[in-house]
Amino acid sequence: MALLLTIESQIAALTNLFTVTGGNVTWTNTSNWFETNHCSWFGVTCDQNQNVVKLLLRNNGLTNRIPEDIMQLSYLQELDLSENVFFTRIPVQICQLKDCKQILLNRNNIQDEIPQCMCEMQNLEVLDVSNNNISGYLPNCLRKTLHANCNNIHNEISYKLANMSEIDVRCNTHITNCDDAQLNNNGVTLCGEQDCEESCENTQPNLMCKTHYSYSDLGYYVHEDHIAEFLKSEEYTGI
Repeated sequence: MALLLTIESQIAALTNLFTVTGGNVTWTNTSNWFETNHCSWFGVTCDQNQNVVKLLLRNNGLTNRIPEDIMQLSYLQELDLSENVFFTRIPVQICQLKDCKQILLNRNNIQDEIPQCMCEMQNLEVLDVSNNNISGYLPNCLRKTLHANCNNIHNEISYKLANMSEIDVRCNTHITNCDDAQLNNNGVTLCGEQDCEESCENTQPNLMCKTHYSYSDLGYYVHEDHIAEFLKSEEYTGI
């Protein structure tokens, strides 16, 4: 059962997140932050009791690290910090978010292993850590949907992992036994090098993807087959 923490503790955790992740410097949208009602802050959704149940800050310029006191958002059901610029590991304190159903941390620069304690998150349905620099081994007790493509993960895909409804571990060349994993409930397994370029494009270059990005410019990474098209695009010329 999630710890019953006060509204003040949740506000303190949000305030620290803002400070630690460069809110005054790098965030692209800070609408209503530090207005009287924290439920009106950009990216924050509350329930009828003003408990924070969603924190959605995708592609908002967050940097540095995910602060440890995120555990104080104990009513959180959805966490989306994808497409930001974190440089450190996933804090083990995230495992205290027992009610959380969806955690999206994809397209960052997160390092190290996925915490083993995420096995204790019984309600977690979707974990997306794709397009990072995660290494080590996958916990073999994760459930439902796991996107871990484009990392540096080492594993055999055990049959415990194979009970998931969907697992994407493409572009991790140290993963073995993936082709033999049989998922229950008509699940989906994606592994190996197929569709690697599409899976990883426009992220930081990942050495696990063979024949990967041969060109980069101003933070954009493009597969060698798409360079000419990219140079003519509005996305490039508009920088």
